[in-house]
Amino acid sequence: MSEVDEKSRFFFTPCNEIEFDSKAIEKTLKKDDNAGMKALAGVKDILSKVDDWNAATLHDVVNKFVETSGNQLGKVAQPIR
Repeated sequence: MSEVDEKSRFFFTPCNEIEFDSKAIEKTLKKDDNAGMKALAGVKDILSKVDDWNAATLHDVVNKFVETSGNQLGKVAQPIR
């Protein structure tokens, strides 16, 4: 049970109390003129319009964003993670 508690704690922690790895932020979000942040902003806009949040729909929406934005999947998927 302690593993479930540890792994799910993130979902119940207020945003301002979450500790992020500064090296990961730099590498994933800020590198290449904030490419990760820009990808997140684009995906956020598209995901906010999705009504049916299931794996297949989200997979299709993210892949379509990747194709239309000219990004590579890894450059979009990693910031989402």
